[in-house]
Amino acid sequence: MAYYTNMSHDQQLMVLGFYESIDTNGDGKVSVQEYLDFLKQKGYNRYVPPNLFKLLDKNNDGTLDFEECVTFFYMVAGHRLVICDGCRSYLWGLHFLCVECHSADFQ
Repeated sequence: MAYYTNMSHDQQLMVLGFYESIDTNGDGKVSVQEYLDFLKQKGYNRYVPPNLFKLLDKNNDGTLDFEECVTFFYMVAGHRLVICDGCRSYLWGLHFLCVECHSADFQ
């Protein structure tokens, strides 16, 4: 949630709008079907790995709450959806460094 709390008010409203656009029945949680419908509607289903919903659902309740959707927003809006070309799994923990930082063994 640090990502969300450090956003400007306008950005927070954008995230809220993103969440509300996925939670089509307004029950405060995103079901698998709402998630899949959203992916299809936006054309994301072509590059979002099939197991991403399960990975985002940190509390394993079968739905995505607001905090879990903030993570999804960050991945989509920040173009952080890096997937394996072979198995289409999401590559967790992948970070990119500029050449200077990489050369300096930045940690």
